[in-house]
Amino acid sequence: PLSVDVASAPCVESAECASETLCAVGDASSGTRIFRSAAQFKEVVASLELDAQNPLNWFVDLDLQIHSEGLRSMTCTTPPMLELDYLGQATLTKQFTEKHQIEVARFLDSHFELCLEGANWFQV
Repeated sequence: PLSVDVASAPCVESAECASETLCAVGDASSGTRIFRSAAQFKEVVASLELDAQNPLNWFVDLDLQIHSEGLRSMTCTTPPMLELDYLGQATLTKQFTEKHQIEVARFLDSHFELCLEGANWFQV
């Protein structure tokens, strides 16, 4: 399962920084991600494919790939940056279901079910 731990990180000196910055360490983050190296980024995204039925599923696929690689994400409080909330638009497509063997998903307030053809739960 995906998890999140709250930690405290030193704040970068700036006018906006009045106290320590709180960070959450977990398996997923928002749409913005920073990797330690280009090689690490390339390794993670090498197995990702664009889902023609819903291109925003790419971010959910990225979260699952980061999790399977054993990498952790750190999200820290900073002044807000506007970005697209991909989870509000993610769906359970045939490609995503087959790749991750997921038949039921909940993305924020949306619930999806898509049965795999020929899937038998007792064979899992």
